[in-house]
Amino acid sequence: PAAKTGERPAAGGLSNELIYEFLLGDVAARRDDISTAARSMAKAALWSDDRHVILRAFQLSMRAGEGQLALEMANLLLEQEPDSVRARTLVAQALIALDRPQEVFENLLALVQAPQPGAASAFMHIAEVLVRQKTPRRWLDLFERLLTNYPSLPEAHLAFARVAHRAGELPRARQSIEHALALRPNFTEAAEAMLGLLNEQSAHKELRAFAEAFLEQYADEGEVRLRYARILLQWDDSERSLYHFNQLVLREPNNPDGLYAAGLLSLNNAEYDRAENLLLRHLRLRPGHDQTRLFLARLKRERDQFDQARQWLRQVSDPKYYLEAQLRIAYVFAAESRFEEASAHLADIVPDSVSDQVRIYLAQEELLRQAGRMDDAYSLLNAALADLPDEPELLYARGLVTAQMDILDVHERDMRRLIALKPDHAHAYNALGYTLADRTDRYDEALILIEKALALKPGDPFILDSIGWVHYRLGHREKARAYLQQAIDLRPDAEIAAHLGEVLWMMERHDEARAVWRHGESLDSDNKTLRDTLRRLLE
Repeated sequence: PAAKTGERPAAGGLSNELIYEFLLGDVAARRDDISTAARSMAKAALWSDDRHVILRAFQLSMRAGEGQLALEMANLLLEQEPDSVRARTLVAQALIALDRPQEVFENLLALVQAPQPGAASAFMHIAEVLVRQKTPRRWLDLFERLLTNYPSLPEAHLAFARVAHRAGELPRARQSIEHALALRPNFTEAAEAMLGLLNEQSAHKELRAFAEAFLEQYADEGEVRLRYARILLQWDDSERSLYHFNQLVLREPNNPDGLYAAGLLSLNNAEYDRAENLLLRHLRLRPGHDQTRLFLARLKRERDQFDQARQWLRQVSDPKYYLEAQLRIAYVFAAESRFEEASAHLADIVPDSVSDQVRIYLAQEELLRQAGRMDDAYSLLNAALADLPDEPELLYARGLVTAQMDILDVHERDMRRLIALKPDHAHAYNALGYTLADRTDRYDEALILIEKALALKPGDPFILDSIGWVHYRLGHREKARAYLQQAIDLRPDAEIAAHLGEVLWMMERHDEARAVWRHGESLDSDNKTLRDTLRRLLE
């Protein structure tokens, strides 16, 4: 190494020379002169034999693209740590950077054959190195060659699968996972890898079949069950997801992830006693988990136990959730129709940022609307926008209020200003388009706006409702019916039901219209649009 980085100075000058090169390397690194930094730090490493300096020199050499210098540093560390996984890994990284595959193979084979950490751990370690490469496919065949020496080692096949997956070779990855599971059928990490791969490929049927069969045979493999339950939750299969979370809690009563998820799903199913039991058990295991307190407060609010809901919310101290808890305290007061106390509580909150202030304004406006004080809500938003001009969320909120109050010039001005500020704000286009379709005869203009909203958020049920409504106003009843049916299939909603029912009624499909309206009433019997529609068409 000395031939590359400079001869050692005489003993008397060692300290000054070493300090000079180390400081030069450090300053050069700070100034982003990585090549100078690498060369200077390599000299300091050679002269000091200090492991920390050697590692720093290696890192700088790799950043500088100085593969040969990095290899010298790695070999220097290997001389000091001949049995070190770390040192041999650095040698492999340098050889990879130099694109010397045969030497990479020999180095990795030596790592696998070493007594420590053992072949299984070594293969997983090698996989971690290779998946970080820019072109892992370049090293896949080399890894497969290593694998031929250990055909009966499950960890080796799983390690290869990870590199193959990172290289985009999904069939080879799956084949290796299957091989690992054939060698060790209850191999948890391999089963989890199979779940991840099948989920990534949207192979839902295969994933279900694999997971259910695996868990039927190995019921106590909690990590696999947890992963599968979370995937089911992503698929909105809350019933089957809850079953597996409950099974996890049954087998591992102190599993915090299982308790938390089962508690939330039980809460969503209105299974309040079970949800409370699970969430309290989770909180005993994770006393600092304020999200659990938020859910316990929600549970108490849904059971009309308002004082207990506020007690849970007042215990929230985590800065990430503190403001949310304070806002919810106001909503709990409002749920009891104690609007003055709710307003006073919001007024006492000291915001830490502009975004906090916006959330407080929006909460105040929502409570005023709930109390039927539309004029006050409008005045509040005027004051809020005087305080925070052009704040998008406040503009949107005022636009919705003015639409309800039939102040259409202010509504249109706010929505157009919001569109100018945020050209991709789909709901602003939708709100303005719907208002023009519902309250004016500017149908063609409304259609252009709503089509723009739909292009920005395809499949949004409320935008589909709007485009169906504007087609109805244009006289395109069949097209309107199709859009509105799509909307209500995606999101059962009383207002969408009102619109779809009206279109069916005007198409002389009265029985279908009444059925849709009854469904809407079951969702929200107090919906103003639905009530107005029934009054206008049936009375």
